[in-house]
Amino acid sequence: MDAVGKAVRQAAAKAGRRFWWEADSGELGDAELPGFAKALRRLRVNLQRHLDSLSASANKQLQ
Repeated sequence: MDAVGKAVRQAAAKAGRRFWWEADSGELGDAELPGFAKALRRLRVNLQRHLDSLSASANKQLQ
């Protein structure tokens, strides 16, 4: 785990959150924010890809 990941996980734990994406961005330093934002964008893209796949599968089953 890199330094940004460690800082994000610590911020999430400090806030009593279970998942890294729930970290309070106000608890992160200026150095960690770009990495956190990049990770959130990757998460969003991956989730959208997964949802699109599920939707396509559901549509095929309905036909």
